[in-house]
Amino acid sequence: MKITLEKIKVGDSFLIEGGGNDHGQGKQIALVRKVSRQGNVYCAKFSQKNKCVIAKKHKLEIDKIVGRYPFMSWFWNHCNSSQQDRIVNFLEKNNIERY
Repeated sequence: MKITLEKIKVGDSFLIEGGGNDHGQGKQIALVRKVSRQGNVYCAKFSQKNKCVIAKKHKLEIDKIVGRYPFMSWFWNHCNSSQQDRIVNFLEKNNIERY
């Protein structure tokens, strides 16, 4: 099933290609937080490796999506309790409607 912007809704999560630097190019997890009236999709972006927030309001580019990703499975099975606390704290404090 092809992923299109019209099919994306709040709460979806994706594995996306990240920006490159001297150390190479990585993949991050994007959790959809807002879909604007214009059809723009904004996500919280997390490091798959470090389990931390990379971007609070990342504009999702459809061509950077690798595929769907089970965010809650990653959260419960790959993050330790302090990482989980930081992620939950970020999601509770950062109401994306304020931006």
